[in-house]
Amino acid sequence: MRDPYQDFHTFADKVVLDYDLGRMCLVDELRLWPIVYFTQENFPPASGTSFPTDIRLEVLEEPDTSGNPKVIYQNGDGFPRPGSNPFMHRVDPVQGRYFRLTLSAGLPDFRINRPQRIALAEFELLGNGQVLTHGRMAKVLTFKKQQEKLKLTNDLKQPRYLPGILQQTAQKSLTDGHTNEGEILPLRQWVRQFKRRATLEKQLAALQVNLEFARLQERERFRFLTYMGIAMITFLSLMIVLVRLLSERRWSRTREQIACDLHDEVGANMSSIAHLAELVRETLPNPTTQQIKFLTTAIQTARITAQETRQIIQFLEQQKTGGRESIHIEKVARLILGNIKLSCSFDQTRPFQHMTLSRKWDLNLFVKEALNNVVKHADATRVNIITCKEGGRPQLIIEDNGHGISGTDLLPRHLKNRAKRMKGSLTVDTNPETGTRITLT
Repeated sequence: MRDPYQDFHTFADKVVLDYDLGRMCLVDELRLWPIVYFTQENFPPASGTSFPTDIRLEVLEEPDTSGNPKVIYQNGDGFPRPGSNPFMHRVDPVQGRYFRLTLSAGLPDFRINRPQRIALAEFELLGNGQVLTHGRMAKVLTFKKQQEKLKLTNDLKQPRYLPGILQQTAQKSLTDGHTNEGEILPLRQWVRQFKRRATLEKQLAALQVNLEFARLQERERFRFLTYMGIAMITFLSLMIVLVRLLSERRWSRTREQIACDLHDEVGANMSSIAHLAELVRETLPNPTTQQIKFLTTAIQTARITAQETRQIIQFLEQQKTGGRESIHIEKVARLILGNIKLSCSFDQTRPFQHMTLSRKWDLNLFVKEALNNVVKHADATRVNIITCKEGGRPQLIIEDNGHGISGTDLLPRHLKNRAKRMKGSLTVDTNPETGTRITLT
């Protein structure tokens, strides 16, 4: 309800409204709209309260005449209780310019105790379907029993306890074509708009069906694309795994071939050279000291080369990671260090076990190079080899108690190259008193 008090009302027992239509008109219908209250105004709702139950419509020959006006409509007994619907009544057609509407016996409001009131939302006189009273002003006569006095006014005073009433002439609000439920429309216009609304509702229903069908298609398309994407990702993953397996198989065969060739050629040849050198040393009748030294060096070199070849063959032939890498590092370290005391602390070895073979090979060569430097230059009596994890990255630490590294270049070139090939970082801490600590991350 935009404005519930946009209506005509007066606190009186009877009210008389005189209308001048401005010209002679044919009148054949009377319509009165009651006031409709909603729950936000007064609870419970009671539409039709204050509607007059005694209605009389008269035609006058002259304005303000009190002679013998002709009665067009007078309701009798059994007038129906008004509700929210308008009261519409056909009358015998009559020609006239001046009309008088007399209203009395307003329906009491059972919800609250207030003085008797007569109220309407809209009043219309019609002729041949055309509204004749639209916007017409009326002279208003109100009667109260307690005063028994006639009062003539053009602007009714508003009650003090209804502050929301529009401050305008009550007669105009009674014939402005509006009720407190909305605008009154001609039947023809309403039918046309109803037909247009029905057409639009059908179009809306068709559009909603098309929209739902389009949404269904979009969902099906999205589901299809999702499945296709998952299938493509799965296919690509399987292809990558297959390519890696084929590559691993090819490199495995290559490693086996290289290991076999090394075993058959280099290993056998080194063993033969060592055996022949021993035979030469034993067959010489009077070997000189220098000859014995040369033959001993040749025998040791052949044996060391044969041993190194066997280690390379074992490395190439290993198929599973397991825990072999740490064991292999310890064996190599003990072989290189000889009488130097060795302490190994292998922790977090899983990253080293899962390295590729090429990286494992670089790691073994890194350890050999570092330990050879210790044996040749450090003059150490103790070496510690440690594996750990720092910041989620595996570390290999080799430390000794030698006299440290002298010179400006603290990072040996070969060790730097090995670390770079393994995509790692190398740090060296050296001190003449505490020794050297090499950390490969």
